[in-house]
Amino acid sequence: MKINVPITHLSQSLDAICQTISAERYNGKPLIFLSLQQKREAVRLMEELGALELRDAVNRMARKLGMSRVWVYNCLKT
Repeated sequence: MKINVPITHLSQSLDAICQTISAERYNGKPLIFLSLQQKREAVRLMEELGALELRDAVNRMARKLGMSRVWVYNCLKT
């Protein structure tokens, strides 16, 4: 996956990755409006890309999905 959004600071990288995933996989649909299965898929994709290694990424990803960070961690376990 190629990120086509300009990033001027590392803190913007998670937003850029989420925006790219939304555009490429879900026709631009905001992550919060995805189905539960699609949200799980998005979390796994973020993990594969290494995006969840960024500072506070799990909390921010949880907010973007409208889920708890515990839910995100449970997705990563399965």
